[in-house]
Amino acid sequence: VQIRQAKNLLGISYDLDLTDLVTRIMPTGEDKDGNVLYLPELFLDSPLIDTYTHPKWIHLAVWEAKESDDDWLTEPTTEKQMPQPSLPTQEEKAQTSDAAQNNDKKAFLAIVIDDMGVDVRSTDAIIALKKPITASFLTYGSANKDFALKAQQAGMEVMLHVPMMPHHRAALAPVTLAPEMDKATIQKHLRAFMKYYEGTGMMGINNHMGSEFTENAQSLGYVMEILKENGWFFLDSKTTGKSAGKQVATQYGVPYIARDVFLDNEEDYNYIMEQLQQTEKVAQKYGRAVAIGHPHKQTYLALKDWLATVEERGFVLVHLSDLIE
Repeated sequence: VQIRQAKNLLGISYDLDLTDLVTRIMPTGEDKDGNVLYLPELFLDSPLIDTYTHPKWIHLAVWEAKESDDDWLTEPTTEKQMPQPSLPTQEEKAQTSDAAQNNDKKAFLAIVIDDMGVDVRSTDAIIALKKPITASFLTYGSANKDFALKAQQAGMEVMLHVPMMPHHRAALAPVTLAPEMDKATIQKHLRAFMKYYEGTGMMGINNHMGSEFTENAQSLGYVMEILKENGWFFLDSKTTGKSAGKQVATQYGVPYIARDVFLDNEEDYNYIMEQLQQTEKVAQKYGRAVAIGHPHKQTYLALKDWLATVEERGFVLVHLSDLIE
């Protein structure tokens, strides 16, 4: 098997037992200490994956995929790589000026970084930003309480990033909530996730993937029961336009908020900066905006530059929970 389309894995060849049909390959690499690095962004899918109700997938240990020696925190940048946010129009300036003079009309921004904790180095880089953003920690791998507490000490809010089944079925984590699970199983797993981070001050969750799960009102209701029981909120990552999140959260009396903008569907600095500017526009129009990103290198670099000037433009960066009524 030769990988022909896979970012930094291009051209690597492996002998694999493909006696059984495989529709998804998930590569894994290793960090400097020899620990496994999960690389979900490098999924290799068959072009026919959508035709299978239950796609089969395998791990591929790509040991050539090592952690880079580049220092995220000190990497030099060029003017071309790091453009400044575009200047606001006169109308936008007037709106922002009015907001700055009236606390009730300020434009509030909440930045949520998903997938925290699994990759040690990228998690540390995001924490090093030391800004009031919200870090959503996964439930497996290197993710643990120590990281969550470290993020809090850096001024961040922490929450739980719960793996939920997407339409393109895959084992996203050791435990992925799925619609075919019964109520007792879903609630047992969710309680275990929450207990794993007990003592960190978490008070909300959002879905990791979950396009299929969040469309299932009954299964999502089992989740909402536990959130209501513990006084937690639900951030709908909106990985599907058919999410039942708002409806079910309202039914169970769970505080709810939804994502407005995805920052890094493309791991490109300029694209991410444009998405951050789009987040600002949403906030100017509605008074607040929620953006979700991931601890990728280009996301870190874009956030670092954007965070340096966002308050000068009249925006207020807040924790996600500050926007939930």
